[in-house]
Amino acid sequence: MTISGDHGSYRKKEGISEVYGNPLMTKQLEGDTVYIAADSFVITENRQPNGSSYNTVKAYPNVKVYKEDLQGKADIMTYVEAEDKVYFEGSPTFWSHHHQLTAEKVHIAFKDKALHTMHMDTHAFLASEDVLGNYNQLQGSHMTTHFKKNKVDYMEINGNAESIYFILDDENQLQGMHHLQCGHMHIDIEAEEITHITSETKATGIFYPPSKIEKKAPTLRGFQWKGH
Repeated sequence: MTISGDHGSYRKKEGISEVYGNPLMTKQLEGDTVYIAADSFVITENRQPNGSSYNTVKAYPNVKVYKEDLQGKADIMTYVEAEDKVYFEGSPTFWSHHHQLTAEKVHIAFKDKALHTMHMDTHAFLASEDVLGNYNQLQGSHMTTHFKKNKVDYMEINGNAESIYFILDDENQLQGMHHLQCGHMHIDIEAEEITHITSETKATGIFYPPSKIEKKAPTLRGFQWKGH
């Protein structure tokens, strides 16, 4: 992990560095790179009784995240070197291809120089727009995205899982809408597309044919499309 910027300062006694003026944090992954920008970065050296130390990095405001297939923004970012995790607060919003992900708090865990998991806590929401302008939506109390070779592999929703999904045929004609509620969902993803949703724990679902779908398509509570 490296941090660069136009200006910086260091308070040796306190173990605190500040970087500002177009600061940029770069984290190198296996075959990929994560970039994080903000107005300022504060790096704190956490000295341990055994003589070792690790850094905590806080960035604020106007945090922006960029990776080839994952972008995001938030008000505050905190990176804990000892955990190899980065935490986002203040309306964190992420985009992966045409999927939008939001929650009250988000943290990303790295492992072996690769993305490992992304955890979305409290009012976790995933939304995407189809070719007809309908919004497919999934939400729950906690959402975990699992990565494989720095690509999204699958997702899980735990607690109050709910989805609205529009079914299109091979010619992009609307066939209906499926509304599902359950305690846990497993979402398979291939080539950046949701391919299968498995519901578990007290699942209830309703399928609506096109004639029963209101002109203003329904949305789940908390839905907010922010675009890219």
